[in-house]
Amino acid sequence: MNFYFRCNYGSSVGIGHLMRVIRLCNILKKKGHNTKIFIDKKSTFFKKFIFEYEEMYPKRFFFSNQNLDAKIFIKKIISKIKNKKTFIIVDDYRLNSKWEKKVSNKLKSKIISIDDFENRKHFSDFIINPKSKYYHHQNSFTLNHQKKKCTYLLGPRYSIISKIVKKNKYKKFTVVFNFGGSGNLIYVYKIIKHFENYFKFLFNFKIIVGPFSKNKDLLYKFASKKKNISLIENNYNLTEIYSKSHLFVGAAGTALYEVTAQKLPAIFFQISKNQKTSLESLEQMGQRFYFESKYLLDKNLKKISQLIFLIKKNYFTVLAYIKNSKLKIDDKGAERIIYEILGNRKKFNKNLIKKKKNVLLNDKYRIIKCGFEDINFYLDSRNRVENVNQSFKKVEIDKLDHYLWWFKNNTYSFKLIKNKVILIYLYHRKITINNKFFLLSGWFTASNKSSIHDLMYALNWQRKMNLEKNIVGWISFVKKNNRLAQQYSKRLGWKEVNNSTFLAKQIYKKLKIPKCIIYIRN
Repeated sequence: MNFYFRCNYGSSVGIGHLMRVIRLCNILKKKGHNTKIFIDKKSTFFKKFIFEYEEMYPKRFFFSNQNLDAKIFIKKIISKIKNKKTFIIVDDYRLNSKWEKKVSNKLKSKIISIDDFENRKHFSDFIINPKSKYYHHQNSFTLNHQKKKCTYLLGPRYSIISKIVKKNKYKKFTVVFNFGGSGNLIYVYKIIKHFENYFKFLFNFKIIVGPFSKNKDLLYKFASKKKNISLIENNYNLTEIYSKSHLFVGAAGTALYEVTAQKLPAIFFQISKNQKTSLESLEQMGQRFYFESKYLLDKNLKKISQLIFLIKKNYFTVLAYIKNSKLKIDDKGAERIIYEILGNRKKFNKNLIKKKKNVLLNDKYRIIKCGFEDINFYLDSRNRVENVNQSFKKVEIDKLDHYLWWFKNNTYSFKLIKNKVILIYLYHRKITINNKFFLLSGWFTASNKSSIHDLMYALNWQRKMNLEKNIVGWISFVKKNNRLAQQYSKRLGWKEVNNSTFLAKQIYKKLKIPKCIIYIRN
């Protein structure tokens, strides 16, 4: 069979499209199929790869529009088809349903579109979108297709990545940075600058330099004076480096699937629109840290370096969740695609995520201490509108600040669960006031299903906790306009503290809170 690819690469889109097309192309070639990749222009870094390609445009000519590109493409391959079954695989954001329809009608060939967006129009027989957000939507991606029959290959089970390798980790904690083939290395430089005090003792840094990376000279100059920094250029199979490293920091592109397959914890950044995905799906894969591009502004980069340091301190906790993740990523995506295209769906028909047996819901409450798995839902719950409105600052807590707090705080947090739903989060921490120890307590809702009865149960449970012998009592505070909270506080045995007392003045001084109603309980 014939498989012809139309692909694009460059300083604006990087090399991710080309890399996955090359991987798919090489597997097809090993299976005995005719393959060729059509690109705009060849590049010097092509010497690193073995694949058949052909340039679309001669010197002085460049891509201008879809119609012309389709005509040139048709002209180049129409004589090569020779009644052989032919598939056209398109991985190029510049081309949509207009190009696909023209090529499909003229060549009578099946069109396969690889896309990272969900709203682009296609005229395809197959649409492949490996986004992690589709891990549980195998057949629901139906937007903007114009062919009556279209097969959707969705989710990370169809990610086209390199073969997984297993290597021993580097002896020193190693962070690998990769912002893509055309990424801006100024971010890496500014993050690493904050680590200068730790260069000799704690960290090694490996930085992937792409063929179109920006500010590489700045980083080369900086790295030349540091033994702990290695710049890796002209390497397009990074699985061995990922396998030996401890943490990945970089773009949430194809690397997202590669590092997850290697069980490598990561801090991902969405640096382009096509890298937008859901945090929920990343959590299914065991990854917990995903940031929008605004977090690469200078004001946040010092905090990012602090987060890296804290992940190192808590590494085995972070690592455990990716090793035991529900959604396993493997290196069989390209083969799954080929089997689906060729109509053999028996071998790779299992979902990556195992289906759980139906379990009867239990009405009984469970209160469990929070773990690392709660780090994101805890923040989402705290930032619910009703919780923000009852807070003193009335602003949402920043994601990055929350992560830093999570690893550094001395707060004990618990969750009330009923029917597998987290209803309420409880917390307390030890504070010292006038050389006496108290527990400062609080709570916030995590679901619309939580009720006063649920809250009373949780607070009663908290009240009966075994305390250290040196604890004088509990302290809580409520806004003056929160009548409901005042009522159940009194019902649970809390006593109001007069604001003119010495204890109240010390509490205001210690906690730096505005005037409110302070409660104490033995």
